[in-house]
Amino acid sequence: MKTDELINALSLDVAPVPRLAFARQLVIWLLPAAIVSILLMLVSVGLRPDLVAALGRPAIWVKFAIVLALSGAALAAVAHASRPDQSGQKFLTLFGVLVIAAAAGGFIQLLNHDSSIWMRAWLGSSSAECPFIIMGLSVPLFVAIMFVMRQAAPANARIAGAAAGLLAGGLSAFIYALHCGEAAIMFIATWYVGGIVAVGALGALIGPRVLRW
Repeated sequence: MKTDELINALSLDVAPVPRLAFARQLVIWLLPAAIVSILLMLVSVGLRPDLVAALGRPAIWVKFAIVLALSGAALAAVAHASRPDQSGQKFLTLFGVLVIAAAAGGFIQLLNHDSSIWMRAWLGSSSAECPFIIMGLSVPLFVAIMFVMRQAAPANARIAGAAAGLLAGGLSAFIYALHCGEAAIMFIATWYVGGIVAVGALGALIGPRVLRW
């Protein structure tokens, strides 16, 4: 029997994967993981006391928009990296472009203020803890995403792991934003992104071990 005939014979009994099966599994596992991360945020640092008032100002929505845009690029990378015929690399590139755009927006915002406040705006009052809290809150999300991706067939486990980490970090950053009162875009582009990228780097390191098939 020729190789092609053998492959065709072996594939006859393989049931087709339902459409959106991966997306459904991702939602099923991410929802409880997100609840756990939210609870961790509430018991560790809590909601910002002026959250309701802050929602009436544009600064927090700019923060949400940046974090959600990064999360969207990471989600697309996860979806594509989980397939054996794609890598998700282009969406990781898009993630990088969005980071650069956020940093450029932050720089423009600083130029509109006196240089004497630049350092204070960049560092804020929580730069030393921000990335680490984001990393900590990302753990349940990261575990859930990696579990779902392990059931798939990523072609490049390192890229898939990085995408999983960036998505977990992005969602974690959104949750952390419900606590954080920092408003400067450069703060978001540095310290939020720093935490997100750190989780992505962790994913890239362990991806080849966990997602290998």
